[in-house]
Amino acid sequence: MSLLDFFRPQWQHSRPEVRAAAVRGITNSDLLAQIARTDKEKDVRIAAVRMLKDQRILADVARRDSDDSVRKAAVEQLKDQALLVQIAKADVNPSVRSHAVERLTEQAALLEIAWNDPNEGVRLLAAGKLINEGQAQAAYAELARSAGTAGVRQSAVWKLSDRALLAEVAKADSDPEVRRAATLRLGLLDRGPEAVPTR
Repeated sequence: MSLLDFFRPQWQHSRPEVRAAAVRGITNSDLLAQIARTDKEKDVRIAAVRMLKDQRILADVARRDSDDSVRKAAVEQLKDQALLVQIAKADVNPSVRSHAVERLTEQAALLEIAWNDPNEGVRLLAAGKLINEGQAQAAYAELARSAGTAGVRQSAVWKLSDRALLAEVAKADSDPEVRRAATLRLGLLDRGPEAVPTR
């Protein structure tokens, strides 16, 4: 602890845990925004972000902070769908994009992400949020056919209802676990709707 700590506000204390605790008692949104943007410790910035309500400031932090965990915390506070769409499409980190996708309800954006995101896990997550079953099935089919990651292909297979595609995957997929999942899914579909888990 520095001698200066006795003369400055707690949110400017030399110890980050003291600053983070002090932030939780601040109600001034301008001060919270300043701390969220400038404190050198990510835990203090996260504490400030969690206190913020201003969607523009949260979006700014979600776009600009250098730390993924701070950006995720900002995304978790966002409610504005247009801002979430921007982050879900543009953030460099797939985990941050996934956080934004989880909060999205905007169907056109979810469809675009399900088809175009460079990360297969983000695409799978977006497909799972599609309300239109036909669009969701088309996205799952594309992932089941072409995803480079066996785990993503397997997850997509469990969502599919297209018997012909499932049979194709059961015969031709390069991964035995994906082939097995397709075979099991076909068996469930053959037993009837009551046996098939809902998406």
